[in-house]
Amino acid sequence: MGPCVYTTQHPIWLEAASACAPCDAVCFRSNKRWATGAKLLDRHGTLPVLFRKQEDSDEVLACRFVADLVEIHFPDWFESDAARLAWLDEKLWLQRDTIKKLERSERFRTWESQFKAWEIDNFMKAETWFIVRNLREIRALPLPRLRKLDDDHPLASNYIRGYALCHYPDKEVEVIGE
Repeated sequence: MGPCVYTTQHPIWLEAASACAPCDAVCFRSNKRWATGAKLLDRHGTLPVLFRKQEDSDEVLACRFVADLVEIHFPDWFESDAARLAWLDEKLWLQRDTIKKLERSERFRTWESQFKAWEIDNFMKAETWFIVRNLREIRALPLPRLRKLDDDHPLASNYIRGYALCHYPDKEVEVIGE
């Protein structure tokens, strides 16, 4: 069993990304700095990443998606906000395309203002930007089936933190439709 990353993501982005072609690179963010995750990614080239929907309210929380983690970036690697924004402009195609199709919130006059508030502003505050490919839906994998990499203890059934390094339970990950 190799390492993997466990994280959470908003359901709208998970569902949109799972409908993309497997080779499409999708960028997400985390409010936690994934320093150890970046070292593992450098060592392994790619890592599985298991996603729980952020708004999961089941008694036992579960991962519902898996993808291949291919890049990790930290905002402080860029020399300026302009450089960060230029990079994000290219990488946030999924979020931009998805927001264009959504019914716009009454709080925003345009889809562009909604995109800026929902994504650009939040990405600029995030600690980690990460890119995945081949995001697929899986049968519910309860969090206690994930064992933490550092001490081999299972994640708690109500583990609400948005990031953990775990052993990848490859025999238990069942992709829906394969």
